[in-house]
Amino acid sequence: RTMPTLQSSVVLLLLSFLVGLSFSLNPRDPNVCSLWESFTTSVKESYSHPYDHVTEEPCSDPRTSYRCTRHRITYKTAYRQAVKTDYRKRYQCCPGYYESRDKCVPRCTKECVHGRCVAPDRCQCEGGWRGDDCSSACDDKHWGPGCSLQCKCQNGALCDPVKGACQCPPGFIGRYCEDSCPAGTFGKGCLQRCKCGTGGSCDRATGECVCRDGFTGTFCEKACGRKCQARCPCQNGGICRGKGICACPPGWTGAVCTERCREGRYGPNCTEECVCHNRGKCDPETGQCQCAKGFTGNRCNEECAAGSYGQDCKSVCDCANGARCYNIDGGCLCEPGFSGPHCRDRMCAPGKYGMHCERTCLCQDKHTLSCHPMKGECTCQPGWAGLFCNETCAHGFYGQGCLEPCLCVNGGVCDSATGQCQCPPGFTGVHCESQCKSGTYGKNCSLECSCKNSVDCSPVDGACFCKEGWRGPDCSTPCSEGTWGPGCNATCHCTNGAKCKAADGSCVCTAGWQGAHCDQPCPMGTFGPGCLKRCDCVHADGCQASTGECHCLPGWWGSRCNEPCSEGLWGRHCNQTCFKHCPNSDTCLRETGACVCRPGYWGVTCQNKCRAGMYGDQCSMSCPSCGQSYRCHHVTGECDCLPGHTGANCDQVCPAGYYGKLCSEVCVNCANNSTCDHRDGHCECLPGWTATDCSIRDLSCLDSAASPRFVSGVKSLISLSPSCPTDSSEQSGSVMVPLPPGERESWGAIGGIVVLVILVVLLLALLLLYRRRQKDKQNNTPSVSFSTSRTVNSEYAVPGTARMIYLSVCAKLKDAVAASSSSLNSENPYATIKDLPGLPFCPPESSYMEMKSAVPRERAYTEISPPPFNTHSPPSPIYYCYLHISHSGESTRMQLKGHSNNYST
Repeated sequence: RTMPTLQSSVVLLLLSFLVGLSFSLNPRDPNVCSLWESFTTSVKESYSHPYDHVTEEPCSDPRTSYRCTRHRITYKTAYRQAVKTDYRKRYQCCPGYYESRDKCVPRCTKECVHGRCVAPDRCQCEGGWRGDDCSSACDDKHWGPGCSLQCKCQNGALCDPVKGACQCPPGFIGRYCEDSCPAGTFGKGCLQRCKCGTGGSCDRATGECVCRDGFTGTFCEKACGRKCQARCPCQNGGICRGKGICACPPGWTGAVCTERCREGRYGPNCTEECVCHNRGKCDPETGQCQCAKGFTGNRCNEECAAGSYGQDCKSVCDCANGARCYNIDGGCLCEPGFSGPHCRDRMCAPGKYGMHCERTCLCQDKHTLSCHPMKGECTCQPGWAGLFCNETCAHGFYGQGCLEPCLCVNGGVCDSATGQCQCPPGFTGVHCESQCKSGTYGKNCSLECSCKNSVDCSPVDGACFCKEGWRGPDCSTPCSEGTWGPGCNATCHCTNGAKCKAADGSCVCTAGWQGAHCDQPCPMGTFGPGCLKRCDCVHADGCQASTGECHCLPGWWGSRCNEPCSEGLWGRHCNQTCFKHCPNSDTCLRETGACVCRPGYWGVTCQNKCRAGMYGDQCSMSCPSCGQSYRCHHVTGECDCLPGHTGANCDQVCPAGYYGKLCSEVCVNCANNSTCDHRDGHCECLPGWTATDCSIRDLSCLDSAASPRFVSGVKSLISLSPSCPTDSSEQSGSVMVPLPPGERESWGAIGGIVVLVILVVLLLALLLLYRRRQKDKQNNTPSVSFSTSRTVNSEYAVPGTARMIYLSVCAKLKDAVAASSSSLNSENPYATIKDLPGLPFCPPESSYMEMKSAVPRERAYTEISPPPFNTHSPPSPIYYCYLHISHSGESTRMQLKGHSNNYST
């Protein structure tokens, strides 16, 4: 039986331990309170144990050689067991609550029979039950056992179902609540004072002021007329929310907010419940707990810590010899053997201890405060320890029992009795925790540093810590150029003449440079120190990085490059002069010096006149249609008419009697119905007349009348100009002019001569043909002959027909014919001379060139293309050229005749 019982006990103990671990109270639970309890524990403590160190040393008397014994007290660290009393916080349920599992629930002294306990000793009854313990089923008019007694309460008072006592409603008092509140009082128990003024009376239940006519206000304190405005009856800061309804501020309740919150309630209309323990009271407005003496915490659930007591635990206990202090009033609970208000009185005489004070204490009197009257334990003076107070405190400890650890830092030495720190040089403070203030050093920081340019000095010996850029014992010597930093040990890396700051090594750039090492030029548009200034230039490609002087673009000058070059100057700095190489220019572009040509000229140096068809400024305008014009004027665009033409577009022939340039010349008197050539003014004689004015009879026409001669020419471009009449059947476009009657008799002679001439011509033609073929066997190179002289032959005069080549320019026709010889050797049935280069002007003398070609004799004509206009050459004399081409077998003979008519544009 013993074993099962023992096993059961062990199991129960284990279960209770597990339950204790499983259900620990939560300190944050509003109904959990804390208290301090003492406990003892065995600790292993170290102490300094003294011992006698014996050595033999030479004696101090130099006359003896004996060795003397020396005794030296030294200490070593030892350890011992000691009992230490300490305090700890323990959690338990607050008064009025008990622990249920891990919760603290309220305790009601009487069991709530038909209800539940909602607060300490307060039951919340079920419906139909009343009483403190919810055990009575009596209605509100009966009480007592079996509800047999009749309640005598009046004015709606409630009757206690057990005792029959009346609970009066507000506004009534008395045993049976039969009396109204006395004047000036109201509320429950008539304990509140009315605040109504003389203009009204107080409602004895609610305290509301009922105003008489002519008064208004919350307390009827304001006079008003016959018709007073509606007023709000709410007091103590209450706000009317409707007719007769008050919203009370925190701390107040009641119909008109006249009742203070009852104990345990707070907030607006007293709707919040207070949670204050240990008799703490709740502020009705904020709900903050006002703790009773000996307690603290938000809910007054914490007992004052050991050594403190009183209101808000602000008082310090004064109990000696290990006595405990009562947390409420500070009373001392003495240890056995001590007595007195503060437990300072020993029950035994000094030096004695024991139950009957029969034993003698063994403590060393000099270092002992007291001997425990019951145990005989020695209580040492501060700084001493040991069983008999014969040992000094170990290093690092001081005070009563050498239990207090020294708090000295930075090498400070702790006084074993008081714990006061003796600081080494460079430190000060209660615990030597503070270095000497800047500028001081040494023992107790009593010396002042003598540094000049230093960050500080050593708090120990006063050595100077120089600022960056300074050196020397007292930091009075600046760094030499090119060095910087602490001790001037760093080397500068600045370029372009920049200086180095001795403090941090940063470069102070000269104007125009930037960057960490001043190796970067200022960006475009900036200048000056740090490149912080903006260039104030208008027409420039930046400015000088150091001075800000503008680098003007070509064509501009001035301090801001805002002034253009003066007329006739160009280039950068406007130091170049225009017109040195531009003959037809008035100015030049100020940026490049390029010539600005006058109207009618173009080219780099304005050396060219406008090309054909263009005129004006920069040759940008197209000429109008000028008809028979050579070209329009390159400056004005006016049509430059050829001689014999006039009109805006040169499309009108000079009127009769005028000729030449702009028809400004008057024709000479041309006789015998001859006409004046509108181009050069020469008289165009009718057939049979000659001389410059056609006044002389041309007798040669009479001699050749019977044998008219014909010359074939170049189709469309070249025609012969006959001066005598011919047969219209043999020469298209010829007109026969009748001779006068006196000359008709010579026609027979003329006919014979003509026949003879024809025969001779045929023989010569055959001979020439034969010779041509013989020469063609040796050389097939064609040749051209031309002449610039004009031949007027009346034998071939055909009136009304223009048979001459009219070229505006006869330049270089001779060279052109020679250069086009390969074209005449082609197989093209039309031998063509074209693409002539610039021709020289027709020379005054006649010249001939033979041209041989394989062109068949059946070819009727040869085409000569005129050269293109040279628009850049100055106007030249105009030549009228006549080209006569004849074939002889395979040989062709060309004769170019012409004369000039000078004019200027």
